[in-house]
Amino acid sequence: MHRQHQHAVMNYYQRTTRWFLRFGQTRQTGAIHRAVTLPDVAAKSPTDTIHALINHELRQLPAGSRAVDLGCGVGATLGYMRQHHPDWGVLWGITLSRDQARQARANGLDVLQGSFHQLPVIADGADAAWAVESLIHSDQPELFFREIGRYLRIGGILIICDDMAQNVPPSPMMRLFQHGWFAPNLVLPETHQQYAAIAGFRLRTVRDLTQGIHIRALPWWLAQFIGWCRPVWQWSTLLRSMVGSMALQQCLADGSIRYMMMVFEKQ
Repeated sequence: MHRQHQHAVMNYYQRTTRWFLRFGQTRQTGAIHRAVTLPDVAAKSPTDTIHALINHELRQLPAGSRAVDLGCGVGATLGYMRQHHPDWGVLWGITLSRDQARQARANGLDVLQGSFHQLPVIADGADAAWAVESLIHSDQPELFFREIGRYLRIGGILIICDDMAQNVPPSPMMRLFQHGWFAPNLVLPETHQQYAAIAGFRLRTVRDLTQGIHIRALPWWLAQFIGWCRPVWQWSTLLRSMVGSMALQQCLADGSIRYMMMVFEKQ
């Protein structure tokens, strides 16, 4: 990421992580990602639905495999994978947030503070990687795909789970969501696919997970009014995040944004 944007995203999570963990939908598991309920996915909690979906894609990785979480938060997904795959060789994550990295390490997880745009050099590479609600923060997505393309072995699996735009004109609510969540990379799934192809990936599957989200949209007039109050709330990181969440709910309700999972294979 460009330095200024990277600092803004880092500061965003430095200030909001404790609130996500204390009051968010996923506070029981420590995950900082969407709670999803799907009829065909068995999970202990709505948080673990994403974990179960990732695990399903990686279930055939052999013992000794290496995997990395790109934007790992406090390590909830890493903990889940370590529990289900104790025979994997290396399992680690990376996050911009100093506090998130510290908390994950306190829980016994191998987590670095840094950017997925500049991964550490490891000679043996990795067999799998995932990015859950982190790629949307990137202001250089082509660099993300190039870096993980360099890192994954041939046949390696890359999983992206994130909010993605649909083929509709940008709306005020979409822009409000991007502003609130520091999310410049709100793009079509096809855009991710194009960058991935340049980096040597083949798209395996795409799944729309939006049906599994409990959407809580406000009355339209109230959402617009909150948007008009931007000069008041934009100076508070927490309020900015809350308004971004509100705008996202409006966009999920009107179909301009969908929550999707894309699975790629390194060629």
